[in-house]
Amino acid sequence: VPLGAAPNTRFPRDTDDDGRADDVKTLYEGFGEGNQQHRVNGLRWGLDNWLYVGNGDSGGKIRSLQTGETVDVRSRDLRIAPDTGRLEAISGNTQFGICRDDSGNWFGGNNSHPVWHYVLDDTYLRRNPHFAPPAVKREISEHPGAARIYPISKTLERFNNPNSANHFTSACSPLIYRDRLLGEDYYGNVFTCEPVHNLVHREVVTADGSSFRSRRAEDESASEFLASTDHWFRPAMIRTGPDGAPWIADMHRLVLEQPARI
Repeated sequence: VPLGAAPNTRFPRDTDDDGRADDVKTLYEGFGEGNQQHRVNGLRWGLDNWLYVGNGDSGGKIRSLQTGETVDVRSRDLRIAPDTGRLEAISGNTQFGICRDDSGNWFGGNNSHPVWHYVLDDTYLRRNPHFAPPAVKREISEHPGAARIYPISKTLERFNNPNSANHFTSACSPLIYRDRLLGEDYYGNVFTCEPVHNLVHREVVTADGSSFRSRRAEDESASEFLASTDHWFRPAMIRTGPDGAPWIADMHRLVLEQPARI
């Protein structure tokens, strides 16, 4: 599986079955290295057998080491074909975590915007360089932006933006849940991690014309799908596991922010 490691995307292989990657090949280079919270990430397979990548807000002029082709991903995301070296810019951009539903619709977000839908595909828009399109993404939540959330951990002293307590400030890794292990009512829901407030948020997604709408579940109108009193609980990524359950990566650290922001 290719890995994002700014400024590169690499493909590690274990050729002698000792559990260690002894052959690491760089596939693409040029991703921005800036803020650790804004680096290349995601890497999710699409229905078209391309690997979709969030640029993390850092942009870059990406070059394929196989073909020599370059693409500027400023304000956009990227899709790559690791076997051939091809690459294309796609509508974006996503800060951390790009995901899709069963029909191939793509979603992303940033730290203050838990989920948006990429309605217009850059593949079609760039056919006419003289056309100025409207916004390619649409916030789908009935309470868009830095909406109110309900942590159960005690609010700690904040070094910046104290007025943002109990609102989204670190939303990341949106997941369209594509299994039914949790029950039929959970299929197609969107889950978003919020590590600053030690919780995972859920909204019910419904079709709305060519896009979608989302809202809190009725039984979570003033609570969250998952929350912890532990201030070290930092859910940073959520995926559907092989058993159909949501699997959560817990960064688990007291100080979440990186130094430049403090």
